[in-house]
Amino acid sequence: MSAARVLVVDDDPWILRMVTATLQKRSYVVDTAQDGQQALQRAQAAPPDVVVTDIMMPVMDGWAFVQQLRTIPHLAHTPVIFLTALGRDEGRLRQLGIREEDHLSKPFRFDELEKRVTAALARRAGGPGAMPTAGSQPGVAMPPQGSPPQQGYPPQQG
Repeated sequence: MSAARVLVVDDDPWILRMVTATLQKRSYVVDTAQDGQQALQRAQAAPPDVVVTDIMMPVMDGWAFVQQLRTIPHLAHTPVIFLTALGRDEGRLRQLGIREEDHLSKPFRFDELEKRVTAALARRAGGPGAMPTAGSQPGVAMPPQGSPPQQGYPPQQG
């Protein structure tokens, strides 16, 4: 059995390096992208088993990226874990029915990210936790149509 492929999308080079190193230690194959547009190209070239994406990025934000990902039949049900500055995005995440296990607040613990990726892969494979809760399908939420893209963000302090 081949190693699971994880696509990590974030415009912060430090986060990309740290998340990549953390996941590679768990024997995942990790691809990276610095914005949603680049992530779409990478996902089409080498379909991931799970995506870990920031929300606020330049060029194409995480909301628009996932919305586009969901239009590609063979990628439409790829689990997504959002990385978020929760104070800014919490209401939107709840409104979209995104469950607690489908997002991580920045700053986050790398061991918690590992657990979320493992759980998302298990749900995808039909393992424990595979059944979606009523009214929500894990990792399939999309922003409402007509939502304005959010471009860029100030680096997280601390």
